[in-house]
Amino acid sequence: MINKKDIETAVIILNYNGWIDTIECLESLELYTVGLLVIVVDNKSEDDSLKNIEEWINFPKKKNSYNLIKNSENSGFAAGNNKGINYALASDVAYIWLLNNDTVIDKETYSALLQKCKNNRNLCICGSVIKYYNRSEIVQSFGGGTLLFFRASTSFCKNEDDRLDYIMGASLFVPAEIIKSAGMLDERYFMYWEDVAFSYRVKSAGYNLVTANGSIIYHKESASIKRSIRDNMFMEIHGLKGLILFFRENYPHIWIIPAFSGLIQKLFRRLISFRGNGCFQLLKICTTTIRSL
Repeated sequence: MINKKDIETAVIILNYNGWIDTIECLESLELYTVGLLVIVVDNKSEDDSLKNIEEWINFPKKKNSYNLIKNSENSGFAAGNNKGINYALASDVAYIWLLNNDTVIDKETYSALLQKCKNNRNLCICGSVIKYYNRSEIVQSFGGGTLLFFRASTSFCKNEDDRLDYIMGASLFVPAEIIKSAGMLDERYFMYWEDVAFSYRVKSAGYNLVTANGSIIYHKESASIKRSIRDNMFMEIHGLKGLILFFRENYPHIWIIPAFSGLIQKLFRRLISFRGNGCFQLLKICTTTIRSL
């Protein structure tokens, strides 16, 4: 039996119709870590996620402590993770680790994150070296990425010398003290840009962003999203809303430049790839988002 008073770190894993990936992620945590509080937040899945995840959690002889939170609606990435963060803060842990459900870890992933945070002279949030699940020799992101202002986008860091503007949400390790000071994820972001926005807020509060070189995760990359025209449009809409919100908040005097750039790029992509399908909807979403700010 694990004494919850002795737990130092809570891991938060968000699930939506992805129980196979989630259980593989949980199994990697169970294999390579001990004494963690693992919080699975289910965002109102429509498949057999709850049944299968509950069965896995209830199987005896676990090295970590597991808890399943069942959301009444699909509230998005930020709001879903915040449910887990609130539970973790109430459990009085020192560190919180946001981990994508479509990832697996290895034996050094967690310990490298923990040591990097503990050994850093200043409080910091920390990312992992993220490699592709099916191409493990290729680095997807060295901890996070760089903001490309005029292109209204981001670029993944490929080595430790690249400028680190944000920590990628696939593996984001943060002291609870920072969350208590800088706040949780902004729930206005349904998906995309929430990790960038959180990182910018943390930096503006005086904390550092770092990467733990020895912490490696293997990422399946959007495994829960099927790339049909409909789903692609869903992603485009929330990507556009997220970038407008981010630049409006962080660059209030010149935000229109990247917002316009982002809209033009998305419209052009729709025209080329989908023969204009969804262009009017993107324009409408852009106008509605700007008016709501």
